[in-house]
Amino acid sequence: MEKDKDQKYEELKRYSENLSHELLTPLAVIRTKAELLLQSEHLTKSDLVHIDGILKTVARLSHLNKGLILLTKIKNDQFIDRENINVVEVISDSIELMEDRIRHMDISIRIEKDKNLQIHSNLNLLSILFNNLIKNACVHNVENGYVKISLQEDGIIIENSGLPNEKNDESLFNRFNSDDDRLDSLGLGLSIVKSICDKLDFQIKYSSRDTIHTIQLLLR
Repeated sequence: MEKDKDQKYEELKRYSENLSHELLTPLAVIRTKAELLLQSEHLTKSDLVHIDGILKTVARLSHLNKGLILLTKIKNDQFIDRENINVVEVISDSIELMEDRIRHMDISIRIEKDKNLQIHSNLNLLSILFNNLIKNACVHNVENGYVKISLQEDGIIIENSGLPNEKNDESLFNRFNSDDDRLDSLGLGLSIVKSICDKLDFQIKYSSRDTIHTIQLLLR
């Protein structure tokens, strides 16, 4: 019985990996052909709009494919190495990745440190975790808004300004749960966050009050 389960698991793993890999080639072909069309001298304004829509859709599918590959890797325990990690350094790197959006929207970032928080974990998973959390706090923010990150002995609280949210529950961590059509809001980011938290035995909670959104991450 156990052997059959392992075999089915491996078959599903290979199927997921092969499917994701096979999607890369046709997406690349579509993108290349659309970019070649843009070089035509006889395009109308309507043609440009349609081609732009094609390129945005291809980019969205490519990001979605990468996200699904990442979820598969997390569930298949492909991140097993652990080391002592300075959490502030990881968060600072994640903030740097969002520097352009932070500057464009004039978002203020504040890190409050109760201690020099260290954790024994997988660096890749922690980087992906905070990349998604910081990105989420910035993408769903408002102009002249803020992000406040509080490091405590047993966890981290990320608070950000934003628009009111009716989904004040755990459904936000479900896959594809997004009403936003933007490329950077695929509905996978918080699902990836939840998968990482489950893998690392972290607890994560979301709450909101009016225009204030809070994610609490319990590390122990």
